[in-house]
Amino acid sequence: MLAHTILSWLLLPGIPPTTDVPGNDVVPQGEPPSMLEELFLSDLIYPQERGELQISTGLWLGFDRGERRTVLPLVLEWGMTDDLQLELLLPYVDDSDWDVSGIDEVGVGALVQIAKDAQGGPQLAVGADVTFLDAHSGEVDWSVEPFALFYRAGEALDLNAGLGLSLSEADGEWDTGALGALAFIKDLGPCTGSFEVLGEQEDGDLALSAAPGLSWRWGDYEFGCAVAVGLTDAAADVQVLFTLTREWSFARPE
Repeated sequence: MLAHTILSWLLLPGIPPTTDVPGNDVVPQGEPPSMLEELFLSDLIYPQERGELQISTGLWLGFDRGERRTVLPLVLEWGMTDDLQLELLLPYVDDSDWDVSGIDEVGVGALVQIAKDAQGGPQLAVGADVTFLDAHSGEVDWSVEPFALFYRAGEALDLNAGLGLSLSEADGEWDTGALGALAFIKDLGPCTGSFEVLGEQEDGDLALSAAPGLSWRWGDYEFGCAVAVGLTDAAADVQVLFTLTREWSFARPE
């Protein structure tokens, strides 16, 4: 009975989500408003609209068994159409365990939304990221990560879920992995709350983390903070995440 109830909620036409979302006064026809621009541990399903540029940055502080990792992320997302987004990742990484300090893990990606429902029903998108590892040292290690995203709006909570694979090459050797992400999103009035669970499997080890977070909108800006806690030995003990997102629209009025 419980499984049948959950499946019905995921697949049947949904409750129209609220349109009273700060910063989302204008919503494209056929697409519900999004309470968030970005999540903390995973990707949100909605691509940028045509002619829209979004820049995301912030500060990520990771602590794991006495080692520390600091990341200054920089992500540029550009809407080619209302359903197709291209992105560029240029993070600055300072990792005492890997002895890395500089621009690293540079990547490019694409996201395509293939199903949308303005009434809050199931949404579906697919995409892929290509990441170049150890880019600052001149090495050519890289990985490809295809993924699929699912979104479902509800009366009390919205659900954003993702599944992906990773195929990486380093020094002529190939490794495979998998990841899964689940995020619950709640409108809290002056802010938006989220609770994310991220699992990454590689070399037989499962890194599982959970992160409660809060995000605030102010015009075209979004500010967010979250604390991620490792639930398994392979995950970082604690990560403190701060995000800042800004959007610009260059689309010509039709």
